[in-house]
Amino acid sequence: MVAALVISFCFPVCSAANPDESSLDEAKAEYKNEEYKKALKDCSSFLDHHQGDHEALRLRGRCYLALGDFEKAAGDFELAGNPPGPLEEAMDNQYKLNSNDDDSLDYPDWFQSLVLLYVARLNAEQGQYERAIKFCDDSLAKSPVFPECMALRANIMLRQGLLYESEELYRQAVSLRPRDWHMWFGYSYVLQKQVKYAQAFDAIERALLLIKTPPYQEPDLDKRIELMSRTRDFLRSKTKYH
Repeated sequence: MVAALVISFCFPVCSAANPDESSLDEAKAEYKNEEYKKALKDCSSFLDHHQGDHEALRLRGRCYLALGDFEKAAGDFELAGNPPGPLEEAMDNQYKLNSNDDDSLDYPDWFQSLVLLYVARLNAEQGQYERAIKFCDDSLAKSPVFPECMALRANIMLRQGLLYESEELYRQAVSLRPRDWHMWFGYSYVLQKQVKYAQAFDAIERALLLIKTPPYQEPDLDKRIELMSRTRDFLRSKTKYH
């Protein structure tokens, strides 16, 4: 991402020839102001001249999510790809890390980020939400691409009644892991809490589809599927879907 940002600022003299250069920055500002249709248009304008730009694809996908078009959102997320986060780094380096009792050992950022996530989860379970959020933020500072941490932070904010903030964090998490059922299920839950039943239904349908091929082995998936199916049926009863 850093490289992409460096490249985007290296050619200011081209802005006159390529008026779309500023459209991505405009789209970010519009998205932040909840002007999703405008942001979508500017993202598309940028992508016309920068096909395959991962940042723009994820932003446009989040616009589609906010507007309820999950098919197009998922398409953009798939094109953007899944950048590795701390969990993937851990799997790739599980036999390489030299773990010992030396406190001065310079552990990699992904390892520190995982530890901070674990501490954040413990604090959340104890009801220490402000501390949990702080540890989440510290973890994300070490590894910004960490959808599992985003999901935990979103769940904490949900418990605090910060529904809009929770929804946005789940959009970010989904944009990074569009094939992970956990992200879609969490997104569905926060939508349901906001009485956005039709969107919540679409999200849990995706979660039920993806849980058949989970990203890693988990116990009691059958029970999870049964519970999610009941929730899906409830959401169906609240929408136009029959």
